[in-house]
Amino acid sequence: MKIVPFVVFPVFLSIGAALTACGASPEEAAPASKDSQLGAESSSTWVPTCPSSSPWPAPSGSASAPVPSASGSHPWPVPSGSGYWPPAPPPPFTWAAACPATATAGEPRPAPTGPVEDLRDYLEGTRSGLVGHWRGTTTTPWDGPYSVYIAFEADGHYATRSSSASPALSYGTDLDTPLKRWALDDISVYGAASGSIDIVFDYGDGQFGLAGWTGELDEVTIDAAGNRAHLELTTSNGNGPVQLDLWRCE
Repeated sequence: MKIVPFVVFPVFLSIGAALTACGASPEEAAPASKDSQLGAESSSTWVPTCPSSSPWPAPSGSASAPVPSASGSHPWPVPSGSGYWPPAPPPPFTWAAACPATATAGEPRPAPTGPVEDLRDYLEGTRSGLVGHWRGTTTTPWDGPYSVYIAFEADGHYATRSSSASPALSYGTDLDTPLKRWALDDISVYGAASGSIDIVFDYGDGQFGLAGWTGELDEVTIDAAGNRAHLELTTSNGNGPVQLDLWRCE
């Protein structure tokens, strides 16, 4: 019996919704657990404030982070003897070995100060600045930190690899598929971008499908030099955040 993926088309927000308050407290952030089976407790998360100090400290212990081999992830248990589990992991990125083993602290990018046109330009700067190859760590309320690699392409696609049994984005699969897309389409008054990212599950036999919820990107920031990035993934049904702290490989 073939499994037909359930496809959900993401809905994008307009830049007119850029009204996020500056310096929200951890108590105001919406905590969540990955799913009911995990039973994880809620936890507060880092929320950027109006830039006064760098949100990109050099991560401790990053020098020993292994080059990930990655693995796929199935949304439910596969019966023994099915011939599918475990899936063959994707090969490491060819550029992964050249990534710096450690990251240096980054200086905050000056916040936007002008009218709507300035916000649009700032958003475009974040979007174009995120394009490229990155190494970093993923941390969630239920797992991590663990080493990851991620490539954001200029055409709106992305690809991931992970050093953990968990995928780089905690949800979905690290196997490559053109269904993996990302977009930034809004920005707060203090310069944090937001948007969407399509989370794709591997159903086996070359079949992939989007999650039944939308992956939401929030608090997307890059440093002044464009060599550090921070982003948070939450699900439209309230789980997360999955936090990625990244440094550029190029």
